[in-house]
Amino acid sequence: MDPLLLVVAAAFVLVIAALVIRSAVRSMRPTVPEQPRTSASTATAFVTAPAVLPAEVTARIDRLVEADQRIQAIKVYRDHTGVGLREAKERIDQWAVSTTGTPAPNAPSPSVETPSAVRAALPADVAAEIDGLVAREQKISAIKVLREHAGLGLKESKDLIEAWPTTHSL
Repeated sequence: MDPLLLVVAAAFVLVIAALVIRSAVRSMRPTVPEQPRTSASTATAFVTAPAVLPAEVTARIDRLVEADQRIQAIKVYRDHTGVGLREAKERIDQWAVSTTGTPAPNAPSPSVETPSAVRAALPADVAAEIDGLVAREQKISAIKVLREHAGLGLKESKDLIEAWPTTHSL
């Protein structure tokens, strides 16, 4: 036999052996488990089955969705249901303003209401807290409290706090 043919045959056998060994080593290597895949029907089933929320929370989310404050609506929904961000976003994106929810007493319409009317619509302890913050010139804290309890946007809350009645302040 020709020595060149012998060398080529030996090289071919070595290449095949290397490929077999490589494949065997890869199959023994631990792999990262795949994330469970949810089907579209599973995701849709969750989104279409909302959590049972108290009427005042539903009304607050209604107002936020109507005012196109979806981020705040998602936050409120998450706070009251404990769901993840993705699920809350999907639910709020499909939110239909309820016709059965009654408006909460602490949710004035910022485009129509005056600061005095907003103050009157808030619970007494919240109004007193905001009065104290305004009196101590802690406007940022007052804005945060007003936003939290009235479900208003940042600009509306800032404008209301800027014009907050000082006759009630401490």
